[in-house]
Amino acid sequence: DEDGEIVKWEWEFGEEAVSSVQDPEFQFTERGTYTVRLTVTDDRGLKSIAYEQEIVVGNAAPFAGFVLRDLETMTEIVQPHLDVITLLDARMSYDLDGDIEFYQWDFDGDGIVDLETESSETEYAFGEPGELEVVLIVVDDEGGEETCSQIVDVLPRAVAMFEYEPMAPTTAEMISFTDSSEDVNEDGEIVKWEWEFGDESVSSLQDPEFRFTERGTYTVRLTVTDDRGSKSIAYEQEIIVGNAAPVAGFVLRDPETMAEYVQPHLGVTAMLDASMSYDLDGDIELYRWDFDGDGIIDLETESSDIEYAFQEPGEIVLSLTVVDDEGKVEEYSKTVDILPSVLAVRFIETCMPDDWTLPGSVVQVSIVLSVNTLLNGLSVSETIPSGWTFAEVDNDGATLRQNGQTMEWLFLEKFLDDGIDVQREIKYTLTSLATITDDLVQSNIHGIVGSSSPRVSLAISGDDRVTVTKILPVPVVISRWNTLDAKLDPCLLELIAFDQIQYAVSLWLSGDEVPSTGGATIGLLTMQDLIAYWLTDSSVHDPLP
Repeated sequence: DEDGEIVKWEWEFGEEAVSSVQDPEFQFTERGTYTVRLTVTDDRGLKSIAYEQEIVVGNAAPFAGFVLRDLETMTEIVQPHLDVITLLDARMSYDLDGDIEFYQWDFDGDGIVDLETESSETEYAFGEPGELEVVLIVVDDEGGEETCSQIVDVLPRAVAMFEYEPMAPTTAEMISFTDSSEDVNEDGEIVKWEWEFGDESVSSLQDPEFRFTERGTYTVRLTVTDDRGSKSIAYEQEIIVGNAAPVAGFVLRDPETMAEYVQPHLGVTAMLDASMSYDLDGDIELYRWDFDGDGIIDLETESSDIEYAFQEPGEIVLSLTVVDDEGKVEEYSKTVDILPSVLAVRFIETCMPDDWTLPGSVVQVSIVLSVNTLLNGLSVSETIPSGWTFAEVDNDGATLRQNGQTMEWLFLEKFLDDGIDVQREIKYTLTSLATITDDLVQSNIHGIVGSSSPRVSLAISGDDRVTVTKILPVPVVISRWNTLDAKLDPCLLELIAFDQIQYAVSLWLSGDEVPSTGGATIGLLTMQDLIAYWLTDSSVHDPLP
């Protein structure tokens, strides 16, 4: 308009949309061909012919976007963990003029589509740690594409592992589990342990101990978590828990009183009580007894209690083997001292230490017999030293026969009618040789106690030696000097009395020999010792205080 100006604009965008702006902007929401018209009016009111153009509106590219989420909590995460399933959420992607038909995923940025799906959500576990590019391509219903990508830092995952011992455990054994898990994050550490033992038992300790109470195969699992929250895949091992050996044990009892005792008597029935034996994971089926320690089973029974009379005196090894319901065995042995039917002990009294005596002295001898089982006929035989003189004192009901240097006693009675430990005591004296050629002579006494029913033949124990000496220490002679009779009396006290000190002083002053000492005299030092024994009231057989 040469002499005027345009003052009005009328736009028609072909879809009932209009505008009066001189230079409008407009977005067609749908694909297609649109006729756009413009009519203008000048300041004189003159209106132009409508000018139009056809505009072809094409397909708009879709929008692509995604986030990573924790599959359980659905919270957004930045750093997924290795081998942990992660949700890739592309719901934020959209298409303005249509629909998204496909979601194409490249999980490692190598340009190759690893997964194509119609769903906006997909689950994926990253198989390599470190930084990698995750690419999403969205394709709309017109084939339009859009690509987006993210650099994802995949954290290494904690690795659970454990060891255990013993390798072949039984129900009786405590199993020690040792955690050997690793946190492959260089700056991380394992902070949580979750143990499952396969029998509904659990533990949160790092290195637990556990005992299975029943035989069987158990799958033990360990899951660990590091300080970043990375949870390992459960590591598991199968553990075969075997049959525990039974426990064997027994005591000996009096079958009447049930009192426990250690030393049963020969031929007397004792109860062998194995009721303390047990099996942790089953039952004991058999009890096998070896009564004499020869390795041969003498009795097998299903009962834990048996009665038995031992046939040999002295120490024996008594063994019990128990067998459980799985055939496992355990042995228990103890040494048992079987008291003989007759216990014979000899006692010799010379009134001197170590059974020393002087030539021509009288020695007291006694034999104590303890009968511990039923005996029919009992005899004692003693052989005395040659040249010694025997004299009976008390035969305690036995008949005595002297046969040279052998003395024989015979009891004409049945023992053990009234109970065990019936005692008899035979007493006699021996007079030693009047003279001896050597300074001292040792003589021995030998004896046997026997029975025919049951047959018993045992050596008499106890004292069996007497030493005859011509020479005694000076203090011993002084302590046993009878000052009234002026002779040596071996059975006087071992203490020095005042009258004996006076006698010693007289010998010291005169220089005379002390009797029965082989010519010894009393010097100053010996006199000092004798006075010290007297003043301290000490035995001459002990060191001075």
